[in-house]
Amino acid sequence: MDLKKIIEQANELANEKGFWEDYDNMIKKMKGLPKQFSEEDIDRIKMAFYNEKISLISSELGEATESMRIGKFYKGGEEGIKTLFEIANSGKDFQFHAAYSTHVKDTFEDEIADSFIRLCDMCQKMGIDIESFVRLKMEYNKMRDDKHGKKF
Repeated sequence: MDLKKIIEQANELANEKGFWEDYDNMIKKMKGLPKQFSEEDIDRIKMAFYNEKISLISSELGEATESMRIGKFYKGGEEGIKTLFEIANSGKDFQFHAAYSTHVKDTFEDEIADSFIRLCDMCQKMGIDIESFVRLKMEYNKMRDDKHGKKF
């Protein structure tokens, strides 16, 4: 699956699970009121919601750090991942949930995935073509000094 599709699916799932419900309802209400809120007011509310999402991404990264601190990493290898996908695609939801909870949940990799999913979701909602910006940044970084001129 390509990155654009992952980004779209991250946002679709977040919408399905209600993660943007408050945002969508608030903006809809504000736009529906007669001239009480300017576009600048609405943009400020949007930025507050986006800042909340950034905080949640940071929280997931903190959880990744904690997983690393206690040494909780996924140990099933590529074969284990393949098996988990096979279970997930077989429609055996209970079996997949149990296997994922036992072998993947709360590992470093799981928390990094949460961070990435939340970041993709937010970029999609904000209309940011993050794939292009990542590519641009990588081109820029090619021209920078080692460690970008810093100690680490």
